Amino acid sequence: MGAGLGPFSFSKLLVMLNGYDAVLLINAVMVVAGAGVLLLLGGYPRFAGAADEARPTGGRLFQTKASGEAK
Repeated sequence: MGAGLGPFSFSKLLVMLNGYDAVLLINAVMVVAGAGVLLLLGGYPRFAGAADEARPTGGRLFQTKASGEAK
């Protein structure tokens, strides 16, 4: 959605505000606000039993030799 509305809104604001200075300032404030909203989301939810079933029993996914080759 942003890829479609971004150029349209930038061009309209450019004409309304007679330059890119105010448009870029508005954009910078919106980017910082968006990053702040993402920080409020928190961590991934952890469901009981889901991680235990997906984890391999050996502790490591691949066993490697000292030379770096996979067994």
